[in-house]
Amino acid sequence: MPRKPKYRNHSSGQARVCINGKMHYLGKYDSPESHALYERLVGDYLSNAVREQTGPKRQVQTIDRLALAYIAFATSYYRKDGRETSEVYNIRLALRPLIRRFGTTLSSDFGPLRLKQVREDMIAAGCVRTSINRQVG
Repeated sequence: MPRKPKYRNHSSGQARVCINGKMHYLGKYDSPESHALYERLVGDYLSNAVREQTGPKRQVQTIDRLALAYIAFATSYYRKDGRETSEVYNIRLALRPLIRRFGTTLSSDFGPLRLKQVREDMIAAGCVRTSINRQVG
């Protein structure tokens, strides 16, 4: 649950509240109208935030599904004169050790320690440091 934004006084004597980085001026500070407008704006903001948190569940993503989606994106993005560039090949090459080791792992469960394990696999396969750093990047 997000924090309730504060009711504040501006140097002009206006009441104000900042919601999602946008300043809302509410009228004369400490007036009943400004408090009513504040409660309405903050109520709308908080109910939308709760609705977003309890909204429809996201599809469960595994590493291999995420990798396939990224490769599909890369084949359409990395093009020159209507043909795939070598970057698509480099991406596929970089994803192989990741998919081999953690393909069925949920993407939300993947973190720095697992990335370190992928890097260790690359070292064991005989890759040099510069290639490993480039592929991890």
